Amino acid sequence: MQAASVLTCLWPGLPRLWLQGKLSGLFVALLFGFALNLALTSSFVFPNLLGFGTVRIIWLVVVTSWLVATWRNLNKLQSSSMPSASSPANEDLFLKAQTEYLNGHWLESESLLRRLLKSNPTDVDTQLMLATLFRHARRYDEARTQLESLERLPGSRKWILEISQEYQLLNGLVAKPKVGDDTENEIDELPPQSALARAA
Repeated sequence: MQAASVLTCLWPGLPRLWLQGKLSGLFVALLFGFALNLALTSSFVFPNLLGFGTVRIIWLVVVTSWLVATWRNLNKLQSSSMPSASSPANEDLFLKAQTEYLNGHWLESESLLRRLLKSNPTDVDTQLMLATLFRHARRYDEARTQLESLERLPGSRKWILEISQEYQLLNGLVAKPKVGDDTENEIDELPPQSALARAA
């Protein structure tokens, strides 16, 4: 974490403005500056301008909003500085999960995928593979929930065809549940583009 980034976390709205370039951050920063100036002015420059109770409420709002905003900004900064999904350790973990999946070891594969998602909850490829695993393991509700969560991620647009294919397969399985072990013998692989992209 860079010291400049940490310092921006100390003023509400500034990280959103400075680090992300969003104008909503400017609005929040200006609003906080106005509230702080009002609290300082009514306490030290014109102490009789507002009543004592009003000044206490203003200070309470200023201090509370500052503490909450600083805490949230530092947490966001820390989570964004976590190891990326493309780190060698995560790549190895993904390949192990893929191997376990292709060998039909659902629990082992799920465990590895959940470890990956713990370190990076926005990993689209991992979420897609987990949804496919749930479908193959006949955990249809969990597969649908996973796909819905996946669709909300910004990076999911690149796998829109694979996601819609997963929905179609799910809808077909839920509408016509197969009798016997036919589904066990199906070749049920990851969408090939997703697997190749991660392996490359």
